[in-house]
Amino acid sequence: MEQQQKDIRLVTVTFTEPIQAQQLYAFRGAIAAKVGWQNEWFHNHDNTSGGYHHRYPILQYKRHQGKPMILCLEHGVEEIQKFFSQTS
Repeated sequence: MEQQQKDIRLVTVTFTEPIQAQQLYAFRGAIAAKVGWQNEWFHNHDNTSGGYHHRYPILQYKRHQGKPMILCLEHGVEEIQKFFSQTS
């Protein structure tokens, strides 16, 4: 069986201010609150059912070398661009 390869769009955004591992949850919540809880791509909760979406998260919150990072995959690239172009 022949494997097919697919290019995946990927953007990482790393912030300069270090955070502790236990602060990552608050960082994720702050980003989701800023963009608006109605935008489920940023928190992956299903606002209708109260559960979770069963999909691969396109925006992932991580720590890289002690600093917060957002890993954006595929559609997440456009979503993070919208986020950073907000004026307020």
